[in-house]
Amino acid sequence: MELVFESEAVTIRHITIKPEATGYHYRHPGGSIILLHEYSLKMPIFLGEVLDGELKAGDAIPIPAGDYLLENPTTRPLDFLSIEKKQR
Repeated sequence: MELVFESEAVTIRHITIKPEATGYHYRHPGGSIILLHEYSLKMPIFLGEVLDGELKAGDAIPIPAGDYLLENPTTRPLDFLSIEKKQR
């Protein structure tokens, strides 16, 4: 996890999940993620709902605050930017 930008309102992190990784714990305070590459992705996003589909580089996905266990079943790294809103 690499810090890209931080202000009073938002934090942006670059996150990479290694190929074939399982059980990557990710806590998101709410905001969005932006995919950096094309992926076929399955990710639980909220109370049993699952984001499942083909995603393109640049796709922005709203993510509710919560704890997530991510997997990357592919043979290439999963890269995304995490846009995290700060509480005021």
